[in-house]
Amino acid sequence: MKKLLTAILIIMASVCLFASCSATEDPGELKVTDSSYFTFTLLEDNTYSVKAADISKIPKKLVIPSSYEGKPVTTIEDWAFTDCSSLRSVTIPDSVTSIGEYAFNYCNSLMSVTIPDSVTSIGDSAFFYCSSLTSVTIPDSVTSIGERAFGGCGGLASVTIGSGVTRIGDRAFTACYKLIEVINNSNINITKGSTDNGN
Repeated sequence: MKKLLTAILIIMASVCLFASCSATEDPGELKVTDSSYFTFTLLEDNTYSVKAADISKIPKKLVIPSSYEGKPVTTIEDWAFTDCSSLRSVTIPDSVTSIGEYAFNYCNSLMSVTIPDSVTSIGDSAFFYCSSLTSVTIPDSVTSIGERAFGGCGGLASVTIGSGVTRIGDRAFTACYKLIEVINNSNINITKGSTDNGN
């Protein structure tokens, strides 16, 4: 009888513990840096590039690691997080210098992205159709914004372009229908093609 009672108490305690954890922690809400979420590739300059190991397992809030195996992560690969529909925010470490083409393409739930001062280039269509983005600040370190980099970001209302930008690709902000404020601190003109909301 005592063994049965003990077993019942253990089961009840386990259920209560599980319920408590479930009530206070939603794994999808955690900021995750666990390297198991990523695939790393060693580059010729002895640094690493990064991409999602499995986009279906990427949580809502993601912090990309600044290093792997003692070496810096400098590049977000082309197509690294494409179609990651669960992703709501991403923090890019200040080790990263390049955001690849289509890196966050069609991340429709992405509302917030932190681009550090270390980034110098944002690739073609890097944030293409991230329709939930509402504002973007491009730091002074960035010199190049690729074609359609923020194209189709239908929720984007304001953009601040840093003073270091020397190239803005064709249709970089096309189809950003809510874009009403562009603060351009660079020395180059933004052509109609870059912000053409009719195409």
